Amino acid sequence: MSKPVSRLLSSLAGVAAAILFSACGSPSQSASGALPLQAALPGGRDAVPVLRTYTAGVTPGFHRHSYALDITLGPDGAMWFTDLGNPAIGRITASGKVTEFSKGLMQPAKPYSIVAGPDGNLWFSDICGRIGRITPDGKIDEFSLRFPAGTVNPNGIVVGSDGAIWSNAQGPPNFLVRSDLNGHLKTYKIPPTYGDDGSLAVDGSGNLWMMSHHGQWAYMLEREPDGSFVRHHTGLSQAEVPCCPNYAPKRLTIGADGNPWYTTLYWLKAGGLGGNVIATTSDSGTTLFPVKQRAVPYAAYPSGITTMGGHVWFVGDDPFQVSGGLWRIDENGKQQGYSVPHNPVQVAPDGSGNLWFTAEGFDHPAQIVEVIAPK
Repeated sequence: MSKPVSRLLSSLAGVAAAILFSACGSPSQSASGALPLQAALPGGRDAVPVLRTYTAGVTPGFHRHSYALDITLGPDGAMWFTDLGNPAIGRITASGKVTEFSKGLMQPAKPYSIVAGPDGNLWFSDICGRIGRITPDGKIDEFSLRFPAGTVNPNGIVVGSDGAIWSNAQGPPNFLVRSDLNGHLKTYKIPPTYGDDGSLAVDGSGNLWMMSHHGQWAYMLEREPDGSFVRHHTGLSQAEVPCCPNYAPKRLTIGADGNPWYTTLYWLKAGGLGGNVIATTSDSGTTLFPVKQRAVPYAAYPSGITTMGGHVWFVGDDPFQVSGGLWRIDENGKQQGYSVPHNPVQVAPDGSGNLWFTAEGFDHPAQIVEVIAPK
């Protein structure tokens, strides 16, 4: 195992890692209470978003052992999430009604990332070596890779330009997985000297993007629809970070400009700038934007990232206390930030212009938080 991979795994030694890699082979607002989101923005703002929080073990239907990880908008208008703790696939409506589904999961199971498919179903990766599908009424089917469970870990999951479901699986070996809508799986190699970090996104031209490392250096790999790869050297190298920020399934998104934007939790610019930097890669190179800390006056390490309303949004958490941040950034690097009394993991937009994020912290129950934007 290479040093970058071993250091990455050692950095995941917190609660999330214990749940992720096992079994394969201050108090926050509860239930449906709403809290104002305190913003410390230059000049201030009259209107700020409001947080509506749903808590495992308190909100009906949200199991007390849940560990809500990834979250996405479903074809039915509800938000759907992966639950590592039960394990299960969960659904939460705009009114906060939670339903979790586990029948049909093969055991052991660790649902990881989730995406809405073109067939009206949700598709998810299971890091115990499977790709899964769940219908809007909760029927689950899983499809196994032809490797012993636990030797490969499907991570990111997206809908490709061909209408199929794509995931990237970490091994060894490292490869891409394509599933048609009937669950027939096919694998494709990535360049053998590159170690995939599990992040995955697809742009408007059908190119698949994934963060990887080659030795100590980070590269953005771009797989074109014809199967060829373009390697983008980011200038980032392996970073050591405090143990243990929350590690999101989606650390890569395609921005409104059509380019990949990503958090750099485990990468740094040689000579400085690590952890609290947002990066974007284009044909002209990689640009780094230090995360503005004035609005979030404590260490919050960005991890989860998404795109909504022409902006990139990202979340991060302080690994040593129950606090975190929510930011938005435009293509020129202009940022707005908000402090949040949670430890965010993953963030995603709904269909009404609001954001939702999952949250998890040491000795605290899992939460799902709706960020209600001011109108």
